[in-house]
Amino acid sequence: MDVDVLELEEQKIAYVEHHGDPMLVAETATKFDIWRLETGFSPMQDCNTYGILHTDPEEVGDEGFRFDVCGTVKEEVPENYYDVKNGLIPAGRYAVIRHSGSYEGLAKVYKSLILDWLPASGEKKNDEPSYLHYINFPNNVPHEDELITDIYLPLKARRMI
Repeated sequence: MDVDVLELEEQKIAYVEHHGDPMLVAETATKFDIWRLETGFSPMQDCNTYGILHTDPEEVGDEGFRFDVCGTVKEEVPENYYDVKNGLIPAGRYAVIRHSGSYEGLAKVYKSLILDWLPASGEKKNDEPSYLHYINFPNNVPHEDELITDIYLPLKARRMI
């Protein structure tokens, strides 16, 4: 498993919340994309696109599932019809692994990162949610196997001795 540990700076984001069935996240993402197109606050060609994993549907069920669809922004976004809000991805240490392939394979890679790599690494996860960085999108690649998504697992700071 090829995992990098990186120190990242804080990122200002705009996000829309998704609550409920994970199979409907695409509808929430479409809502966010329409907001991006209409406002120009977070153009897809210039800004990163993220998904923040607040809960695991296997642990909380569909009704307890929470996921934010996000894009980086340079300035705060005003109140809007789409209920897009301002937020931050915190600075800190992150374990990062790249997944190539369909989104259906993300859960398996994420679970391996947590259940296999994390205990073997000696690292500890902090209390912040993990997130996905979508490098490309289904409408930009000819085949699902060409999708690229980076998974970020937040780590506790190392203690200085």
